[in-house]
Amino acid sequence: MKITKVVKYLKYLNSYRSDSVLFMAMLVKIAEIGGLNNISAKSTSIDTPDNTTPANLYAITFLDSSGGKDKPLRDIDKNLCNFIDDDFNTRSLDSYEYRKEKVESEAKALFSDNEKEQKKYMTANRPRQLVREFSDATLEGFVAMRQEYYKAEWGGTFIRISEFGDYITSDNTARAEFLSMLTEVYDHGDNNSKVTKGERENITVKGVPSSAILHTSPAGLLEGKNRTKLFNFFNRGIARRSFICYPEETSVFKTGDINKLISERMQGKEKAKEMEDEVSGFFKDFYNTTKPDDHVLINSNNIFEYTDEAETMIERYEVTNAYEARSMKESTETSGIKSELSGRHWKALKLAALIASFEHPADKRVHDTDVSVAIGICDDYAVHLMRFYQAKPTTPEYMLFEYFKENEGKWIPGMTIYDQGFVRKTETPAWLNKNLPIVVEMLESSGYSFEEEPHGSRGRRYRVNYESLVISDEGFEWSIKH
Repeated sequence: MKITKVVKYLKYLNSYRSDSVLFMAMLVKIAEIGGLNNISAKSTSIDTPDNTTPANLYAITFLDSSGGKDKPLRDIDKNLCNFIDDDFNTRSLDSYEYRKEKVESEAKALFSDNEKEQKKYMTANRPRQLVREFSDATLEGFVAMRQEYYKAEWGGTFIRISEFGDYITSDNTARAEFLSMLTEVYDHGDNNSKVTKGERENITVKGVPSSAILHTSPAGLLEGKNRTKLFNFFNRGIARRSFICYPEETSVFKTGDINKLISERMQGKEKAKEMEDEVSGFFKDFYNTTKPDDHVLINSNNIFEYTDEAETMIERYEVTNAYEARSMKESTETSGIKSELSGRHWKALKLAALIASFEHPADKRVHDTDVSVAIGICDDYAVHLMRFYQAKPTTPEYMLFEYFKENEGKWIPGMTIYDQGFVRKTETPAWLNKNLPIVVEMLESSGYSFEEEPHGSRGRRYRVNYESLVISDEGFEWSIKH
């Protein structure tokens, strides 16, 4: 399969990263491109007037701060999909001019004898430049961009958030509303009009897909009140709709032979270069076959229909998962798994359409082989969710260690550490006084320097900086300078 070769290519460039992380990176990039071309799935299992849904995908990847979460995504963008940027910018500019002229025509038609009202109308309805990817978003900005894609009649939104743990544990109402919106737009690409700032028109958006990859470190999520918030999050709509990726530790460093590791990495880059034309060709076929010639995409024929055999597989998968969910006893540890089971067939249905559009974009049918692959992927990542539930709570000392690493180079006041909830707030001063030397030792052994100084009238503040990492094996030292 094409997707297998793409993952092999990524593995050559990212030998230290888990296969499941690489696979997820590939899937979300396929979903992003599919969103640009409004690829949708058509099945009798879909309860809409035309039995269609966007072939979109959400992923939540739990990686340590040093897990290399963005590198595989950059490899795909830079080496395999670099041709998309120029095309997207051209289409976006053409679409902008088309919408601008349309607004001007509407203004003249509505207020033919009133130039002031014409200008007011054009200001209130002026088009926005389309954004291909959000690295973060307010609810207002996200809704406004979805409205703009709807007016443009092509494409969809793609979100990548690197510190998603803050959204899981936050009590911020705006972030909760943003997550609710993500949940709402997953199923059918529709969202109701929301209140946005300014005088812009509020409209109901229909058929605009949205895909997302949300990264977070597990540090700070596995203990105390944040662990409770995490369990509650897994019962929410967006978590049920997401593929959860919680990889096991890679064993690449267990060899202990630094020269061998360096040699393998160099060989991997050479092998990846040999494959580059082939795997980039897969993405070009996928993108170009499903891309229409003009700016209009809403009415284009990018619908992948299920064969009878594929329909049967999806229905069987739905019944099987529902039976397993009802058979599980309710508990805090299993409630998230029960929720995930209840929606797993829906993820498989969407994913099968994405796989079909990538593997055979000219054949607009989803076959039982595509569904079989999608089901296997869903089952594999379901194991990740169970593994995450079974993960042992992180010690407060390790949580502080990870917190310092994630905030490298920043001065952190003591009161800010108290607010993180590593231990009870009233116990934090004594706990910090006792355990800070342990954390400093952990940091220094990992290549970080540690500073502290007075802050305010009676407080302290702290900062870490990455300097060097020394890996020693039988007297051989390899130092990496930051």
